[in-house]
Amino acid sequence: SDKLWALYSEVMEKDRPDGRFFPPDRFEQNSGELAAIFKFVLARAGLPMPKKSLHHRLRHSYCTNLIRAGVDLKTVTRLMRHSDVRISLNVYTHISDEAMRDGVNRI
Repeated sequence: SDKLWALYSEVMEKDRPDGRFFPPDRFEQNSGELAAIFKFVLARAGLPMPKKSLHHRLRHSYCTNLIRAGVDLKTVTRLMRHSDVRISLNVYTHISDEAMRDGVNRI
């Protein structure tokens, strides 16, 4: 959303001069600090808070939405920091009913 992008941009300009929102040398993937940042950003954006697995829900949604938006798989893999394209495709993406209908209607 535009609201979330504006918040992200504001944080990046002030607090992340290296251009990475979650630098690997500062955040472990499942750290409490990382979860706290996600919760803060969701609250500031007025988005609902998932009850559990916030980190993985966000990663799954992010990867799935990148692919649905037509971002090429190599870029998705790099943004997700995966070592292999298959991880991005097989683990983190979800196929919608709409995508399946679209696929069938192409033939």
